Amino acid sequence: MNKSRLFAILFGLVLVAGLAGLRAQNGFAVKTLRNLVFDQYQRLSPRKPQRQPVRVIDIDEASLKIMGQFPWPRIEFAKLADRLTELGAAAIAFDILFSEPDRLSPSALLNRSDLKSWLKAKGKDGASSLPDNDRIFAQAISRAPVVIGFGTIQSGQNTAPPLKAGFAFTGKDTLSALPQFESSTPILPGLEKAAAGIGSISLSPHGTSDVVRKIPLMWGHGNKAWPGLALEALRLAQGASTFIVQGASDTPGIVQGIRAGAFDIDTNEHGELWLHFRKDDPALYVPAYKLLRAGKADDARLRKLIEGHIVLVGTSATGLLDIRTTALGETVPGISIHAQALEQILAQDFLWRPDWVNGAELLLVIVLGVLFVLSATLLAPVVSLSAGAAVAVLIGAGSWYGFSRYGFLFDPAFALFTGLVVHFTMTAYRYLITEREARFVRMAFSRYVSPAVLEEIEDKPDMLQLGGNTRDLTVMFVDVRNFTPLSESLEPQALVAFLNRLLDELSACVVDERGTIDKYIGDSIMAFWNAPLEIENHEERACRAALRMRQKMAQLNDDDAFGFHAAGYDFARIAIGVGINTGPAVAG
Repeated sequence: MNKSRLFAILFGLVLVAGLAGLRAQNGFAVKTLRNLVFDQYQRLSPRKPQRQPVRVIDIDEASLKIMGQFPWPRIEFAKLADRLTELGAAAIAFDILFSEPDRLSPSALLNRSDLKSWLKAKGKDGASSLPDNDRIFAQAISRAPVVIGFGTIQSGQNTAPPLKAGFAFTGKDTLSALPQFESSTPILPGLEKAAAGIGSISLSPHGTSDVVRKIPLMWGHGNKAWPGLALEALRLAQGASTFIVQGASDTPGIVQGIRAGAFDIDTNEHGELWLHFRKDDPALYVPAYKLLRAGKADDARLRKLIEGHIVLVGTSATGLLDIRTTALGETVPGISIHAQALEQILAQDFLWRPDWVNGAELLLVIVLGVLFVLSATLLAPVVSLSAGAAVAVLIGAGSWYGFSRYGFLFDPAFALFTGLVVHFTMTAYRYLITEREARFVRMAFSRYVSPAVLEEIEDKPDMLQLGGNTRDLTVMFVDVRNFTPLSESLEPQALVAFLNRLLDELSACVVDERGTIDKYIGDSIMAFWNAPLEIENHEERACRAALRMRQKMAQLNDDDAFGFHAAGYDFARIAIGVGINTGPAVAG
């Protein structure tokens, strides 16, 4: 291997090392590229709809139009909880924050100072005898398996709601792997105490409204953990008391899965569930007003939709600002994200991306990068590109097959990006550096050797050895007879023109017979055969070149190509002498 190719390979390996370092950092650009690939996979193969016992009670635009603007009086939520309990809901989860007392409660209204003064003037004390909507709502949820939601906050006063569920951890330091929160939105004490379950409604540990691709099933705070809304609803629906968080036995700070009652859940290393979305289905939703304004005649139809189902209460109304974007590119209510998570768990249909995949993807970047360096350096550009394209197709197809068949999330994007960058960088380098050498060879030899020999030299540059080697050469010397009196008779410009024409014509005879021009010495030419490349029958070719020169000189003289006859010079016909010898010599 010549030095230029070795240097090209070293340059390529440095480039691969830089790209591998970029992948190892797993920064924003890498994650963005990965997410785009996984989103495209989901759009090509969304989760197939499967009827699961999950239902969403939707506070939609129609419900707001019929029932009035939001927030509704808490007594309406009490009625909703009672109605769902009557219809046989397995569990009820509210994707709504109940942080402040109901301002529309009669008791709250009569606590206003202006109304108090008026009642006192009338000799009445109505506040103590009027109903309290929050108390009524608390009584309603105490009679049912209800989950109240709280929001996670990444700053604040280090507060957290009470725990309703038990937790058991396996592995090393598993709790630290969960997404952490600093504080939480408050829940009214009466509701907090009455609820059978409490779960987080937050969909991201970063508090962003970006595309939702995965959600935390659990959250950590201090030395305790809290379930997400969907997971807590699943626990209550089964009547379970404890979650089991499974960690790695040999590596601290990694979650391998969660067990909720009878269901095992595949998660990533942070206890997050990768969501495999199906297209949004209107059949999932029941408008809230249909429950709150329906008569007994509607019970049979509604019971089919509610009985035995985990029921999530949330909103799709645009003005209530709980609209999210899924990996499918759809905008859906936030409550439907929790519903889809429950559907996946119930169907045991998971996307999985084990913690070792990052290392495997990094290894692929390195291996693929090295292969592309070698192919771009050692193979012809077209062959290298074809081989690289074939490898890229195989990797992409393998990744897609793993997703579509097994739900396996393997990111080929950065490895393919590395291959693309390496291939075109190495091709450009090869053109600028390696091809520059070929151009140098062409420029250096084009005037001295035949095109066929030059092509061989370009194809086999390693045959040109510094220091030379000993081989049999055929050497030719050619000069002009009586050149001294001729040169003394001509003007310098005419002499130069004569020599240029003569030497060009004679040099062509050498080159046509695959000879190499060594040098021009005044009116003389030194040429040789069998170097820098071996030439078969080099002695014969040298003799043929001499005969060609004789024929060429006769033609030039007959045509008065130099104009000497027309100018009346005595040396109208030019003669040359040719000497040829064959023997060992050092060539190089």
